[in-house]
Formats: sequence, structure tokens, C-alpha cells
Amino acid sequence: MTPTLYVAEIGSMHEGSVSLACELIRQARDAGASIAKFQFGWPQEDKLRGFGDDFVKRIAAYCEHVGIELMASIWSEDGLRQAKMVNMLSYKIAHQKKDDGALVAKVLSDHRKTYVSGGDWSELTVPIFCVSKYPTYPEELQMPARLGHDLGWYGYSDHCHGIGACLLAVARGALYIEKHFTLNKASQSVRDNAFSSTPAEFAELTRLGREIERVRNAMPV
Repeated sequence: MTPTLYVAEIGSMHEGSVSLACELIRQARDAGASIAKFQFGWPQEDKLRGFGDDFVKRIAAYCEHVGIELMASIWSEDGLRQAKMVNMLSYKIAHQKKDDGALVAKVLSDHRKTYVSGGDWSELTVPIFCVSKYPTYPEELQMPARLGHDLGWYGYSDHCHGIGACLLAVARGALYIEKHFTLNKASQSVRDNAFSSTPAEFAELTRLGREIERVRNAMPV
């Protein structure tokens, strides 16, 4: 059976600091994440979200050092260039960019596995269910009853408080779980901190999620 990928969405929680980015990577790995995910392609003038090639090379080297895959949402052609520079294995198209036909075509032209939040462009893409609200509350979720191979949505990208929605997605068959990851929920510098998981919460997500997977996979189809 295909194991579920647990993706720690670091996003902008690094606040432009290589040191903080590396600590987030390390703690995501220790919490059981399969992938540490960033956002590539914001303008470098954006002090919280933008960064240059040196930043990308450093976090790629650190991911290799600690043994976790690096992935990124591609926000621009320059972000795609940076991803190619470090030979990224797979890409993500954020919900906000899924209708940018020119950018999506450029990303797909690199022939890497490409996850797409909220949509599916072609046989080259992997559709991920998400609700593009930050945060998302339970009554707004409307998650499909089944997720996984050949069921419309391969996995789930979460914007809810806590880990309950992610665990529900695993139980419903998700093979990709993406959860925002922070070291400080109380920080107001980045909007996403408040509904992100701490290292302890992400570790509980991966522990319980993989236990649910074992039960799920043992059940008859």
C-alpha cells in the first residue's frame, strides 16, 4: 500500500531567516514529517516571504543533511527556477495559483510530480482537497467522504485549528496530508501561525495518522 505523505508546510514561518528555516526543518523531521515544504517565488523585497538563491541552497543542503525531502509551492517563474536549481523532486501549485495557466504550464513542463490544491489540470497533476480559508472552521470544511487513489482527491491540505481534520482525512483514505508548521503559535508576524501545528502536535498527527493507516490498509476494500 502507498504510505501517506505527511508534509510540514513551513511556508513563511521562517520570516526570512535561514537559521529559523533550518530549525523548522529539523523539528519537522523529528516530528515525523515526510517533506518540509516552503513557498518559492515571492519577491525578494518581501522580507517575510521572499528570499534569494543562497537561502534556497542552504535549506536544500540542510534538508539533505537531516534526511527530509524539500518541496515548495511555486509562486512564480523565478520560484520554479530556484526549485530546478536544487533539483527538487516534486512541486506544489497553491490554490491561489491553480488558475494561472501560464505558470502551471511552465511547472508541468519540468515533468515532475505536481500536487495541485483545489484542482486537477491533467494526468500530470495530483489533486489535493483544500478549503482556501485561513483559518478554516469545522462547519466550512465539507471534506469528501472518501479520498485517495482514483477518488477525485488524492489528499488533503489543512487550514484548520488542531489536527482533527487531518486525522479524519487519513481515515477517509488521504495519501497526502499537508499541515502548517510553526514554533510559535502566538506570533502575529505571519497569519498562518495561529492555526499551524507545533512540533508536538505534528508528532501526534504522524503517530496517530500512521496508526490509522495501518488499520485502514488492513480492512477489506
